[in-house]
Amino acid sequence: MGTAFCTGLAVIVLNYLNVLPGANPENRYLFLGLVWVIVGFAMASNYR
Repeated sequence: MGTAFCTGLAVIVLNYLNVLPGANPENRYLFLGLVWVIVGFAMASNYR
């Protein structure tokens, strides 16, 4: 759960810092980061 949150956050931040491949911040990396954050929330909601 924590790994999914951190991975999503890292992808989003690295996208806006232009560290990831591509000329400018790209929407595909933003969506990928958001998917990871959603996966983290899904895992947190099933955590007992």
